[in-house]
Amino acid sequence: MQNTICMSGKEAAKLFYDERFFQRQHAAPRMLQKTLFGEGGVQGLDDEAHRHRKALFMSLLSDEAVVELVRLSEAYWQAAIETWQHRNRLILMTEVQTILTRTVCEWAGVPLAEDEVTQRRDQLAAMIDGAGGIGARHWHARR
Repeated sequence: MQNTICMSGKEAAKLFYDERFFQRQHAAPRMLQKTLFGEGGVQGLDDEAHRHRKALFMSLLSDEAVVELVRLSEAYWQAAIETWQHRNRLILMTEVQTILTRTVCEWAGVPLAEDEVTQRRDQLAAMIDGAGGIGARHWHARR
């Protein structure tokens, strides 16, 4: 066991991002590296490798890209609401996962055929839900 320090606020964020005091390599538990972050993900990189990968990611988040993400999200929410009005029951968690899957795949330019929506939705949900899990839940998330 190691001591854990919790910090919040602007000054804490500045300190956390000061590379003189922190390293990312080996900071995330291997279970998260195997599921949520991926091995070699930006969360485990330091120095120039981290700056380069982060800049690549941040370049995707231009004002125009964020506007497009919001537009897609609104469109998928509206389409889902239209279909919900004609149903007696629904599972909101599953419906929201479907909306998010469709939105992010289209926004990221990942082709998603109609017959693979359910499979991708379930894979993404398992990856997020099981990232910190142990046993079967963790192994399911790694698929």
